[in-house]
Amino acid sequence: GSQEKIYKIEINVKLKILKHDCHDFQTRKSKSKKFCKHLARLFFLLKEQDETSATYFLKEIGDNINDWEFND
Repeated sequence: GSQEKIYKIEINVKLKILKHDCHDFQTRKSKSKKFCKHLARLFFLLKEQDETSATYFLKEIGDNINDWEFND
């Protein structure tokens, strides 16, 4: 984020759970199953390091979005 706060992100493909602890995700984005800027940045960084993994996670989430639980 813009501050020096460290945020936590957990993606559990087996249980189909995406957890993140930023205020925007907790109060707005998770309710409509959308990514906040931190999640978007995570996937951009992952793509730079390992495009196959980034594609895998995004495809798993996107193809089964109604089965996923987004929460804090």
